[in-house]
Amino acid sequence: MPQKQFWNEETKKFEYTKETVLMLEHSLISISKWEAKFHKPFYVSKKDRKEKRSEAETLYYIKCMTINTINDDRVYLALTPDNADAIEKYITDPMTATKLSKSKKSNGSKKEDTRPITSELVYYWMIQYGIPHEYEKWHFERLLTLIRLCSEEAEKHDPKKKKERKKTTTEQLDRMAALNERRKAALHTRG
Repeated sequence: MPQKQFWNEETKKFEYTKETVLMLEHSLISISKWEAKFHKPFYVSKKDRKEKRSEAETLYYIKCMTINTINDDRVYLALTPDNADAIEKYITDPMTATKLSKSKKSNGSKKEDTRPITSELVYYWMIQYGIPHEYEKWHFERLLTLIRLCSEEAEKHDPKKKKERKKTTTEQLDRMAALNERRKAALHTRG
């Protein structure tokens, strides 16, 4: 953050913040801290964004993302529009080369899940798929991609799902029976 001048009402003097480097981490930990304060889900899909976060909520989230020690909270007020754009770009970056099918929901199920994605739900998914607790420090979009991937892979290897995918239609059975009859006739066998 660049150095910025502030007016102090109490002392009736201008004060300055020091130029500061913020080290930010958009992670499950950051989201958990934010949700603990505001008691609402941080993560909302782009289509569900009816209202933007307030400036106070946004600044508080940047504080939650900060992993280095900041002694003067006024540095957050010194954010420039370019700083805000860079932070937003960082938050929305997928941070992975993995591409998943669009039909999957955040937890990987094909069924529409209308629950909001809260930090506790993400922790549950981590436990469900055996994702190590340390991954809570990963970039949040990358963590969601890993959860979706775990769900897709689990579905591929689920015996119940395999049976559903391999159901044979009556038309296929009729074709197989006809093919079997032709082979028996050609080979002069009874089966």
